[in-house]
Amino acid sequence: MTLDRYAALAVQTANPIARAPADIATNLERTGRLLRRGLAAHRPFGAPIKLVVLPEFAFQGVPYRSVAEINAHAVAVPLPGPIDAALGKIAAEHDCTIVAGTVIERDPAYPDHLFNTAPVVGPSGLIAKYRKLNPWLPIEPFSSPADVAGLAAQDPIVCLDLPCGRLGVTTCYDSYFPELWRELALRGAEVIASPAALMHPLQDSGPDDPWRALCRVRCLENGVYGVFANQGASAAAFPPFGWRGGSYAIDSKGVVLAANESPGEGFAYAEIDLAALRARRAGTLANHFASQVRTKPYPYLRRESVLDGAPAASGPDDAARTDLAERARDALYRRGRS
Repeated sequence: MTLDRYAALAVQTANPIARAPADIATNLERTGRLLRRGLAAHRPFGAPIKLVVLPEFAFQGVPYRSVAEINAHAVAVPLPGPIDAALGKIAAEHDCTIVAGTVIERDPAYPDHLFNTAPVVGPSGLIAKYRKLNPWLPIEPFSSPADVAGLAAQDPIVCLDLPCGRLGVTTCYDSYFPELWRELALRGAEVIASPAALMHPLQDSGPDDPWRALCRVRCLENGVYGVFANQGASAAAFPPFGWRGGSYAIDSKGVVLAANESPGEGFAYAEIDLAALRARRAGTLANHFASQVRTKPYPYLRRESVLDGAPAASGPDDAARTDLAERARDALYRRGRS
C-alpha cells in the first residue's frame, strides 16, 4: 500500500576510500550508525520516514581509474551481498526503503565489467538494482548496461511501485541527461532518488550553484519529487577533490524543501506529499510537461550516437574512455556544422 504522505531523508556520508575489503566493512558499520542516528533524530519532526537515500560511492570511494586497479584492491562486491544485507536490517527496523547510494558491483555473469550500481533495499532485503546508465566519461571505469553484451537488450531503467510511491532511480551524472528523467516521468515516477558524488570543481557555494539548479530543473520539468544525496567527504578522505555536500529534497514545482550544503556527514529531511502530487496531476492541465512532449521534431532521439555502437566485450580502460569521449565530441560538432 502506498502512503499519501511520508518523509524522506537524504543522508550525506564522509567515509574514507576503501583500500581493502576490511575498509568496506568499516565504512558500512559507520554508515549504519549514521543512518540509525538520523532516523531516530528526525522521528519527532513529522511524518514517518519511509525513504532514505545515500550518496554515490558511499562505501568504497572514488579513487580508481581502471577495472584492474579496483580488482587489485578487491573492493568490488556482489549484489546481493553484505551491504544490502546490513541495510536491509535497518530498513526492517524502521519499515522504510533505502536507496543505498551506489556500490562498485562485480557480477560473475560479466567478469570483465564492473558496474556503478544503486541497490534499492526494503525490509525484506534487496528489491532492485539500478546500474548507472551514463558513467562519467572519460573518468569512471564502469560499464553502462547499455554497452554490455547480454545486458544491452534488457531494460536498464528502474521504476518501481513501493510504499513510498512510484520510485525511479538515477545516479549523479545521469542528471545531466534529461532523456532518462523524462523516461522515468513517462513511466509514471512520482519520486526520483538520486545518489551523487559531485565534487568542488562542478559546484559553487553561491546562489548560482549549477548542481542545485540542475536538481531543481529536473524535478520541475518532469513534475516529480527528487531526493538527492551528495557526498560530504573531504579532500583528505577522497583525494584529490573535496565535496561540500549539496543534498536536497525538491518538490514537483522545483522548490527546495530541504538542503544540506555543508561538507561532512549530515541530513536533508522533508515531507513528501503524494496525495497533493496526485491531485495536481489529475486536476490541472497547465505545465504537464511530460505529457506534452513531441518527438517528431527532434531527430536526435532516433539517430544512433557514437555511444550506441556495438556492445563492449569488456569494460573500458582509461585510453578507451578518452577515445570514446573524443569521438563523441567530434561527431557532435561535425554534425552541428553539416
